[in-house]
Amino acid sequence: MNKKKVLFIANANSSHTHSWIDLIRNNNAFDVRLFGVHDTGAIYDLDLPIYTFSKNFPNTALKNGKLRRYALLYRVISKVLAKIINSDIYFLERRWLSSIINKWKPDIVHTLGLEPASYEYFKVKEKYNLKNRNAWVVTARGGPELSLGRLLGEDVKKIKPVLEACDHFIADNQNNYKYALELGLSREKICPVGIIPGTGGMHLDTNLENKIVLPSKKNRIIVFPKAYECPASKALPVFEAIKICWDKLKPCEIHMYAATPETIMWFQTLPSEIKSSCHIEYRIPRAELLKMIAKSRVTLLPSLSDGIPNTLYEAMVHKSFPIVSPLETIKEIVSDKENVLFARNLYPDEIAESLDIAMNDDVLVDNAAENNIKIIQNIADRSKIMKKICNFYLNL
Repeated sequence: MNKKKVLFIANANSSHTHSWIDLIRNNNAFDVRLFGVHDTGAIYDLDLPIYTFSKNFPNTALKNGKLRRYALLYRVISKVLAKIINSDIYFLERRWLSSIINKWKPDIVHTLGLEPASYEYFKVKEKYNLKNRNAWVVTARGGPELSLGRLLGEDVKKIKPVLEACDHFIADNQNNYKYALELGLSREKICPVGIIPGTGGMHLDTNLENKIVLPSKKNRIIVFPKAYECPASKALPVFEAIKICWDKLKPCEIHMYAATPETIMWFQTLPSEIKSSCHIEYRIPRAELLKMIAKSRVTLLPSLSDGIPNTLYEAMVHKSFPIVSPLETIKEIVSDKENVLFARNLYPDEIAESLDIAMNDDVLVDNAAENNIKIIQNIADRSKIMKKICNFYLNL
């Protein structure tokens, strides 16, 4: 039996990309490859062919007469010079991608995220003569890509052509399906599997067998996975909240991840007593983050724009009590006090109050942990999602 060829186009350094690919990577029905859009490379070995522009392009191009001149050009110009010649510094990467597709002839191209993967692939389809016919699957991330992008004229100009050109569309929340339909997506393009977590779901059975302890039995650890400043979430109100309620939190440890230079700068302004109890880091492997979440009593996830955060599912399955913002997409699946505590991202007082309760109310957090496992079983069990996604690909 011929294997079905699947080419993923995505940020290759994203743990969410790796997690999704793992749904089918070891299935003998598929031949899987990854194209790292915008010159991204995998952060660890995925044991599959990965195309990264700066790493693979020159050698590949020199074996291809049509691309030889582009390879030589790449060797003599930097990105700065490319900006002078052409404001679009990824024009060579797109030319290379078109050559890969024409040569390998994937059955399915799956772009993970609108920005940059889907937008870049659409440009390739428009500009270059792609000789093979393949099914194009688009996944929209749950943050501001659609929820805010649909309100911005320039973004809409990029979103609508992608929704019209793709063959299938996947989202992690019902709102994104609604927004996509409003922007021109045909209803028959909606993935029949429905709402799917961006990581492909959680390994539920393994965690149950390990008998992860209830939050009240864990050490007083808080995990803050989004210690960065971006349009979708803000870290500085969290710092203010910690200062407000510190006397009610201590003794405790706070682990902050995905920090940016701006947040690290403001972190240094915290009182020394708080800083001595905190650990702040840049990106870490997802496996390490999950281990820390499993050890933690509370996972702190306030945001301004979100689908259903993957870290919310991760906290639930590891019995870490989540604090999230009361966004419409999140309220679709969880309730205040029954599953989580709600705190708006720009309101330090609300975050402080939720932290105080979560760190000191054992009954609340333990009851929520039991309730949250049921949610994972219903909508985010990875073993069930894996079967559905494999069938979805096979039937395209």
